[in-house]
Amino acid sequence: MSSLACVVLVLLAAVAASCYNNLAHIVGSAVIFGTILVSGLCCLSSPRIWLFSLLQSVAKLAVEPTKENVTAAEATEASARNETLRAQLGVLEQKLRGTEARARDSEIARETEKKRHAKEVRHLDSQLATVTRGIKESLRAKDQAVGECRHWRRKFEDLDDLQRQAQEDPVRGIKGRARWAPAKKNGVRKGERGRPATKFTAIAQVAIVNAAWESKLVSLESEARDYVARTTDQLGSLQAAATALSEENAYLTQQIQAKANIPHELAQQRLDDAVQRTVAFAEKLHEERVNSLEQTYRKELMAAKVDYERELAKVTAVFKAEVDAAAAQQREAAERATQEINALKAELAAKEAQMGKLRQDNAEIAGDLQVTKEALAKTEHELEEETDRVVKSVQKGDGYLRAGKKLSKKYAQLKSEHDALVGANQALEDENAALNEALEEEEFENRVLEQAGDQLMKETDRLIHAATDRVSNLEHQVANYQTADITQGLQGFGVSAD
Repeated sequence: MSSLACVVLVLLAAVAASCYNNLAHIVGSAVIFGTILVSGLCCLSSPRIWLFSLLQSVAKLAVEPTKENVTAAEATEASARNETLRAQLGVLEQKLRGTEARARDSEIARETEKKRHAKEVRHLDSQLATVTRGIKESLRAKDQAVGECRHWRRKFEDLDDLQRQAQEDPVRGIKGRARWAPAKKNGVRKGERGRPATKFTAIAQVAIVNAAWESKLVSLESEARDYVARTTDQLGSLQAAATALSEENAYLTQQIQAKANIPHELAQQRLDDAVQRTVAFAEKLHEERVNSLEQTYRKELMAAKVDYERELAKVTAVFKAEVDAAAAQQREAAERATQEINALKAELAAKEAQMGKLRQDNAEIAGDLQVTKEALAKTEHELEEETDRVVKSVQKGDGYLRAGKKLSKKYAQLKSEHDALVGANQALEDENAALNEALEEEEFENRVLEQAGDQLMKETDRLIHAATDRVSNLEHQVANYQTADITQGLQGFGVSAD
């Protein structure tokens, strides 16, 4: 029995030694002391109870978590949370890039729509100006027609007065007839032979002519009034369309100015929401962990909480720094876009100035080329003359040898000048060709713009032709009334009155 107790004590001492190596010094000492005490008591009292309690203690040690296991689990959980946060950050960055791409696309579409609206407004403004011009011309033609109608009415009134005066106070001995009187033979018409003259016939004739002219004038005025009303309605509709387009353009401008920073604000809001959700989730996990470990590991939990809050502050600072960096990049991109737009405008102005300068240089080079051609022709003519002179001098004999040498020198000099002028002419032609190519490119761009203007001119010509035809019809009707034979009209009215 004593030998068995010694063996058991040796085993317990070995177990206690192994536990002493793994646990802390104080815990190991307490476990060794308690194990020896319990094993001694159990060994002295009952070996079975001692073995059962020994197995229970070993199972309890195997089942209960140690400090190292808890620390490893927390480290694994923290790394998993970090991976989750990194994945969420990647998703948010991808969403931010997609939002920026959509914002760029919407900005491009908005600019295109703005240009289209501006083009429509310019087109409608031109149509409005054309219609206004036609209305003014129609009103001017109407005023002219009304003036002519009033003039002829005054003539008829004067005619009526003269006719009445002639009937009331006839002058004897006057031969011939009045300009407005009907044609008679020997002063008496065939139907009036042996009949007394009546005063009512001439007055009725003038009244009938006046009534006919008044009715025609009323019809002309009604037609002119209808045309003016129709044109005024068209003008009102065009003005309403132009006003609507102007309001829509102003609304688009306000929308563009108001929504310039929306993508940045949206990305900032989404990142803030993601950070808040992450913080809320982390706080929830933290509370659960606190509730589960508060009773046993308060000090370790507080230390872990402090570390976690420090890590959370670091992650939040990283998120905020990345958000600020994204906002700064977006602002820099907007500034770069503004600078590029200004640079393109300046480049366009410089190209236009360069085009004008190229045209001016082309004109100057053409003038220089013409002067060079004239100088070249003159030099060739002089060269031919000098050649003829040299030939004649050689044929004359040796007496002109010295003069021939001088002429040869002059010939060589003129030939060198001719070659130099030919080279300069070729250089000027090359430069002129290059300038012509640049000018053709600019003219091609101008033709593209002129094609857009031709369509507008066609519509303008159509409206002008319509207004011109209307005015021509009115003038033709007025001319018909002016050229009518009033005498025949009075004659016809006289027959109807009889």
